[in-house]
Amino acid sequence: MRYLILLSALLCVAFSPALATNAHISVSHVDGLYAPSALEADGAQLVTFFIHFNNDGIEHMRGPNNGFHVFSPDGVSWTTMTYRKLATIDWSTNFMFFFMTPLSITGSGADTIGFGGTGGQFPMIGIPGEFNDTVYALTIGPLSQADHGKVICIDSCFYPVSGAWKWAGGIVDSVLLGDRFPTWTGPHCYTLIDNAAIGQCLVPDPLVIKLETEEGNDPTGVTLDVDVFDTEDPLDFELTKNQSWLHLSVSSGTTPASITVSASVAGLTIGEYRDTIVVAAAGADNSPMNVEVVLNISEVLDAMPFWGFGMYATDGNQAPEDTLIVLARDGISQIPFEVSTSEDWLTLTPSSGTTPETLTVKSEGRGLAPSVTKVYTSDIILTPSAGGVEPLIVKYGLRIKDLVTEIREIENPSLPQNFRLSQNYPNPFNPSTTIRFAVPVQTHVELSIYNILGRHVATLVNTVLSAAEYEVEWSGVDEHGGPVASGVYFYRIAGDTFSETKKMVLLK
Repeated sequence: MRYLILLSALLCVAFSPALATNAHISVSHVDGLYAPSALEADGAQLVTFFIHFNNDGIEHMRGPNNGFHVFSPDGVSWTTMTYRKLATIDWSTNFMFFFMTPLSITGSGADTIGFGGTGGQFPMIGIPGEFNDTVYALTIGPLSQADHGKVICIDSCFYPVSGAWKWAGGIVDSVLLGDRFPTWTGPHCYTLIDNAAIGQCLVPDPLVIKLETEEGNDPTGVTLDVDVFDTEDPLDFELTKNQSWLHLSVSSGTTPASITVSASVAGLTIGEYRDTIVVAAAGADNSPMNVEVVLNISEVLDAMPFWGFGMYATDGNQAPEDTLIVLARDGISQIPFEVSTSEDWLTLTPSSGTTPETLTVKSEGRGLAPSVTKVYTSDIILTPSAGGVEPLIVKYGLRIKDLVTEIREIENPSLPQNFRLSQNYPNPFNPSTTIRFAVPVQTHVELSIYNILGRHVATLVNTVLSAAEYEVEWSGVDEHGGPVASGVYFYRIAGDTFSETKKMVLLK
């Protein structure tokens, strides 16, 4: 008779909206399953874990550096571990200089694999925006029948090559976006099953308990079920743990039983804490069993967008306003906080509040010099007014660009007799084009760009000019210095007694 184990193989963690909708990594499926949370151990079985990437953002993210390790808390060993890329993405154009680094392939302790890549200096190479597919496969085995009842897990790990588990920020128009630290849905743990000789085994559910909270608040308790499979005979069991912050509602019982696992965070600072609950029962083939407990104490404050701002303005113009939403990590707590910035050209209104709160972000770019290389940066510092929590810092970057290089007067021995607007050249163009026009008398002149829907894009000239011929260059950016999309555009000149419109095409 075949028996199924129904353990929690996938333990999802509740994150704040800012994190949950940004980027995450998961195990999409497993080859070699005996049941949803069990692996078949027949002496020849290979098991493959498939790693899934989800980049919910619109920007490309460069340098995917992620570490994973496959391990057994019960001492299961294997002789083979392989890893490969999957053909779900164009690796040649998206993951440039991709490499995989095996840090340990021994089958004992933990086999650790680092996946890394870099986009080099190319701004649009990396994990594509809105990418959602399976990218890696990790295979281990064979799994021995002698390990019946033992456990194998796959989890994220610190990746020494990059020094962090992250996706490096992409670059949009020379502005570096903030790094992303994708959330991980594991660890994922599976029990080994030998169909030929099923013995009486303990079944703790789940095998990994995650306790998530903010500093100063005890986490919600989690239920740990202890039962047996392949027999209806009950087993007496005992529970032991090491850390004083970890609490169990009972220390012993008889299967089936449910135990509440909780924690006290008094005296603990922000960070991750771990302990192991040992479940032991005389007569069980797999006794003792280990249940890993991870307590994560996080900052109280969160923000959307948490990775920061990349804004543009043109010389003489204020950058567009934006909003910063400040909220609690749990999404419901009301936390008082204060706002400060490191530069006087950046302001936020209001200067204090209680979560959830929406701040108006303004940057006064009119006093900053334009530059093709310099990005003006400032920290937006959100400091909780109570609780002693570390401030949350949101990065703000502002680039000032020249909308028009200059209005150049064309030398001509004779003055023009009429207003005239010439066809731009080159046309189509990329990345810039030149527009010539003639003014026969001193007058106020306005030269503006519109898209195909008639919406204003940019004003290139808005001043009084003497009688002469002129030319200006448009570099395909809008009023705030941001690049516009490919398409048809119209440029219109208007004077006191004259106006004319012509069409041009931007091709990228």
